[in-house]
Amino acid sequence: MEEFLDAGFKAMIVCVRVDKLSVDLLGRMFDREVIKALESAGIDPCGEYGEYHTLVLDGPIFKKRIEVLEGRVEHIPKGYAVFNIRRWRLANKKPKS
Repeated sequence: MEEFLDAGFKAMIVCVRVDKLSVDLLGRMFDREVIKALESAGIDPCGEYGEYHTLVLDGPIFKKRIEVLEGRVEHIPKGYAVFNIRRWRLANKKPKS
């Protein structure tokens, strides 16, 4: 996951197993703090056992990025919660500073 971040990819946490992770992670950008929190909780940072899922919003291989404008947390059957993206748009990439 650190290689993923180092390569310039951006991802948002969009699904969590509520018996393993807090719904507070939903809608949060995946970063090194999240990696540390997952490891501290004994969870593989890659989510190998389905504890969470992400949506990649930007990366070096994409011409545009996804900008999330609105979303809300919803609980779904089988012990999961999701960040339901209600509005989004494709946006030009921000210039590198």
